[in-house]
Amino acid sequence: MTNNPNIQNFNKNIKDVLLVGGRLKDKNIKYREALESVGLEADIITPDDFPPDFFQWDIKGLEERIKKYKGVLISGGGDIDPFLYMGEKETVSPKNAFVDIGRDMLEKKIFEIILPLDMPLFGICRGIQVLNWVLGGDLYQDIDDEFPPAGEEKHHQQKYGGIPRDEASHRVLLKKDSLIYNIIGKESIEVNSLHHQAVKRLGEGLKVTGKSPDGVVEVIEMPQRPAFLLTVQFHPEEMIYKYEDMKKLFTRFALEVKGNREY
Repeated sequence: MTNNPNIQNFNKNIKDVLLVGGRLKDKNIKYREALESVGLEADIITPDDFPPDFFQWDIKGLEERIKKYKGVLISGGGDIDPFLYMGEKETVSPKNAFVDIGRDMLEKKIFEIILPLDMPLFGICRGIQVLNWVLGGDLYQDIDDEFPPAGEEKHHQQKYGGIPRDEASHRVLLKKDSLIYNIIGKESIEVNSLHHQAVKRLGEGLKVTGKSPDGVVEVIEMPQRPAFLLTVQFHPEEMIYKYEDMKKLFTRFALEVKGNREY
């Protein structure tokens, strides 16, 4: 650590985590609590912090704000506007829900700012999907209708089976040569499942490192990025108090954040 008082004062202004959340404030609480459980303080940013017309946004100001943090967590939420990623011959699924173009544009810009930076990034549920879209990939708008075999229930929305959000409902198989395997230390983990969409065509520079037994993408990483980047389709923030593997994900993120930027 440096003894330069000016740099030390600057370091005090660097905060732990910027939590990118949705407009429903109560939905952001679980993420903040999970971060706090591993010793991280989080500030929340939502689309409500910006003008409705994103062409009026102060992008330079957003970039300066992001750089005040050591890490970023992109939380879950509603579906991405399908017009942003679907092909010319595709049609919009009526099952798209809680679409918020303002949030889509905010998170796209945040990813574009963060990815080149030496800043740990953790994406959950919607976070894995936004990352994939930003890097040129697309999504299954509804896995029951579109993921092979099309038209069959895939059992990825456990609420319909009466399973609580903090309980596991299926396994995810992990690749050994991956960050998440390095964190968990085994080839499969038990996860919850609260989604009806999933990664389809993979974005540039990304690697699938975890799938459910039926083949749905559950974990994506970016091996060529020097800084920590892990995105998952499940919700570890809901399971962190019951499942040690979920706690390990947040603990590793905390270690990356705390170790980031030594002045």
